[in-house]
Amino acid sequence: MRPPTAIRPRVVVVRLVDRVDALLTRERLTVYPIVVIALFVVVWAISLRVTTALPDFLARWTAGRMLLDGQLSVLYDPAAQSGLQAAMGADRLSWFVSPPYVALLCAPFGALPYPVAAAIWTALNLGLLALSARMLSRIDPRLAPLGTTFGMVLAASCQPVLELVGAGQDTAMVLAALAAAAALLRTGRGTAAGAALAVGIVKPHLMVLVPIVLALASAWRAVASFLAASAVVGMATTLTFGWGVWWSWRDALVSPLYLTEVGQGQAWKNVSVNGLTHSLLAPLSTGVATAVWLVIAVVVLGVTARAVHWRATPAWLLLLLVVPLTTVLTSPHVMVYDLVIVLPGALLVIRSGDGGDRVVAALAYVLLFVAPLLHLVAQGVPAIAALGAPWVCLALAWMWWRAVRGPAIQGLRGAAPIP
Repeated sequence: MRPPTAIRPRVVVVRLVDRVDALLTRERLTVYPIVVIALFVVVWAISLRVTTALPDFLARWTAGRMLLDGQLSVLYDPAAQSGLQAAMGADRLSWFVSPPYVALLCAPFGALPYPVAAAIWTALNLGLLALSARMLSRIDPRLAPLGTTFGMVLAASCQPVLELVGAGQDTAMVLAALAAAAALLRTGRGTAAGAALAVGIVKPHLMVLVPIVLALASAWRAVASFLAASAVVGMATTLTFGWGVWWSWRDALVSPLYLTEVGQGQAWKNVSVNGLTHSLLAPLSTGVATAVWLVIAVVVLGVTARAVHWRATPAWLLLLLVVPLTTVLTSPHVMVYDLVIVLPGALLVIRSGDGGDRVVAALAYVLLFVAPLLHLVAQGVPAIAALGAPWVCLALAWMWWRAVRGPAIQGLRGAAPIP
């Protein structure tokens, strides 16, 4: 009797991917996101009764309030911030460590009672997300679903969007800046695109690659406009506050408290390679974890530089696809809510790829929701501490590879601007 032929591991993986992909029907992708959003609204409403609304926005409101109260000299002092927040009933510090010009931006909110300011901030975030979706849907046919009710609901159910809105973060401004700039570049308006990109410097670590990538793509008007607008913001901040505020900001970022509470304490929330290496290796050696991250970051940047045909790839595509995915892997600090900037690129990869790309995206979707639970389990059982690491970073690495090497970017090289 002839022995049965052994099934190769590759065949098993392909079959498994096909089965999972078959489950991603339009009906499920409509019903489940609605359930997720409904559950989020219920949990969020309950949490408002026991904790301060929008904990991350509280830091921004605090900075605006301190400026209005003339407390510039202690703007980044955690004790001063904590005292103001405790008077409002907050049980823990929400530390403002954004650049000083963000404090200036938040001053109008600091002039309002916190509940009113929080409500306006939430409406602003929702408006920016909706506006970004509409702009993106008109840039490329593959992004068209973002302009439909189905696409908006599916995107809104993603953990990065829910966390951004629920916590009161400001990454929606970065997404809006990228979307507006891509739309403007698509129509050949480079100067306006660069000015729009300057809005994104509310999170400068997410914008570092922007001028470099645009320069490699020879989008010189956009580069000049972006740098000029950013310089104006910097000079206006210096003229308003003086040079000392920049040193205070720097001191906060290199302080032991920041390195301990944010760099190490929130490593499991940091979805970049830095977060993954520190979650796995920092208990052994922080220096080794940092070194491994730097090596991987250099490799990612090197592969990107060699893989992308900069002059042949439309600048708008680089902004939506290459910049966000490369940034989230190589940046030292990328939290879950920051992944909203990856959504357009992920959609481009999914709609240009195959079932494997859809399955990886679905895996990332699920991993982001279960990450807090895995972290709690890992904390309770040190033997499986690695379980709580930000493993979604691997899914992001897959999308990055497909972005720089796959049809998502190769199919549009040399595309001409819309007349």
